[in-house]
Amino acid sequence: MPICHPNTSFLLILSWDGIERISQVKDLFRPCFEDKQHFEILLLTDAKRPKENFEIPGRTYVISKSDFGLTGKLKSKKLLPTEYTHFDVAIMLSDFTGKQEKVIRSLNIRHVVGFGDEREFVDINLVGSHHQPLEKVLFAKQILSKISD
Repeated sequence: MPICHPNTSFLLILSWDGIERISQVKDLFRPCFEDKQHFEILLLTDAKRPKENFEIPGRTYVISKSDFGLTGKLKSKKLLPTEYTHFDVAIMLSDFTGKQEKVIRSLNIRHVVGFGDEREFVDINLVGSHHQPLEKVLFAKQILSKISD
């Protein structure tokens, strides 16, 4: 059976500039997924978390540099999907720092897809001329529908 099927659960991991509304980011990717496909978004940012008028839509998580303690660990596990949440596929759409990489490694993910990423925990490394996150997701889903688990 292909890795990408109608009931696949996805986690999209990307950098966030701290400016664009999070609901717009989520709406950008919604057309990429079929009705039964579950997707969540993990946004990683070097900006500080805004304190006012900061709304996070459901199934979206934001981790900023202020969410890490002095030792480099997350201050709260509530910032992440629950430990019981399992993802079939995580698609990494950006480059990340060491602290952020530890967060990604701590999640329950079956396959990690990267783009030109040489990290040891990346299972499927795709190379292409796709630069926009939306193009990368569509390309990854196309490839994953052809690869068997």
